[in-house]
Amino acid sequence: MRTILPAFLLFFCHHVLAQNQIDSLSRALEHFEVGDQEHAYLLVDLAKRYAELDPDTALYLSQKAHKEITDNEWDSLSARSYLAIATSYSFLASYDSSNYYSFQSIKKAELYKDTLTLIDGLNNLGIDFMYQENYVLAFDYFKKVEFMSRIFGDSIRWGHALNNLGIIYNYLGKHEKELPYYEQSAAVFKKIGNAYGLGNAYLNIGTVYTELEDFDRADEFYDQALKVYKGLNSKSGVQNTLLSMSENKLAAGQLAAAQTIAMDALELAREQHLVQDEIFALELLTGITEERGDYEAALAFLKKEKSAKEEVFNSEKSKQINELQEKYQAEKRQAEIERLSLANELKDANLAQAQTSLYGAITVGILLVVLTVVFYSLRAKKMKAEKEAQELQNEALKKRFMELQAGPSELSMELNMVELNYKLNTPLTEREFEVFKLGVEGKSNTEIADKLFISVNTVKFHLRNSYSKMGVSNRKEAFQQIVKIV
Repeated sequence: MRTILPAFLLFFCHHVLAQNQIDSLSRALEHFEVGDQEHAYLLVDLAKRYAELDPDTALYLSQKAHKEITDNEWDSLSARSYLAIATSYSFLASYDSSNYYSFQSIKKAELYKDTLTLIDGLNNLGIDFMYQENYVLAFDYFKKVEFMSRIFGDSIRWGHALNNLGIIYNYLGKHEKELPYYEQSAAVFKKIGNAYGLGNAYLNIGTVYTELEDFDRADEFYDQALKVYKGLNSKSGVQNTLLSMSENKLAAGQLAAAQTIAMDALELAREQHLVQDEIFALELLTGITEERGDYEAALAFLKKEKSAKEEVFNSEKSKQINELQEKYQAEKRQAEIERLSLANELKDANLAQAQTSLYGAITVGILLVVLTVVFYSLRAKKMKAEKEAQELQNEALKKRFMELQAGPSELSMELNMVELNYKLNTPLTEREFEVFKLGVEGKSNTEIADKLFISVNTVKFHLRNSYSKMGVSNRKEAFQQIVKIV
């Protein structure tokens, strides 16, 4: 299933709209000097707009804004710069750093009674905990956002909070509790005329009805979402809706309609260069044509899907290799610096020893020589051990580098599906084993979804099934269980 669409941040907007806002803010920034409060305001806003499109740039801008605010002692503005930094880290999936700066933002917002920044800080914490699978804390923060935004009359934040509360129940598989939150969210957005929020809510409602196998009702809301996104000229919104509509038709057994809609979605994904959505559309079309018995078409779509996946994989692999190579070179340089420093220390020490020997008495000299020999012997052993440790670290890094060049299969954890299933009462399916294996290897749900080209929701679904079959409730227990039975 397509993933339920979350309100990642309260200043979420369509990519085209975000780019227009970035261009406008960049032009406005040129009219102010560093040291003006307005300059700092604009930097923070610019960082917010970049957060989803380019989080690295967002982090740079938000840190620059925070330094400007700190240097000028504009403490009342620091809550906003802290939040911008937290948001950047959130999109970079550095959740510990994001949480730290969110809490700093909340403290400053409470001190200076900055209600909107306080609400946004709480929302950011909810999102971070949601993606760390701490649904209890995430739900608690979203409830606080929902309450405060409703009390203070901020309908946009209220609508997004309702949407996010529904998402928590989606992750828990409690669709009967999920649906009312999306319906309330749609009502709020409709009342204030927020089209993007309304389209998002309609799409999420449709997805729930597909899960509940009420396919006609799902179609009604997909049609409404499609109408909203077409009115906004939002191609990405239209494309997402078409993919969900195609899935709904497939689930309802309406294969011809499912294929036609999926082809439209594929064309839009290619037009916008959205490779991940193109892969999903191809995967969907492979399943549809295979279900229709058109194996030739299914094979053709499968080959295109494989080609698209290889393109994404090779791009990501090259990026990882470059990062690893840079790290290796840095480690190598550091080892050389340490070697030269030790050599210089030895040289200075030898000169000092020679000078001492010349002016010392014979007895004192002998004693010093003995002590020096012992000292340097011990020191030499220590330096040798440190050098060997450094060399081992470098060799390990080299090996890791070479393994990554060789391909991901060699880095897999030694875990055999047949051996594992033999010791379970209910065996894992191949897909469950594949997702589960990546999970116990330490990969996040997002990383697993990207690697297998499935949604985060699907990853969670397979992990829940795997844990249930193994009699555990989380990854830590699953790993401990593997150690016992394999």
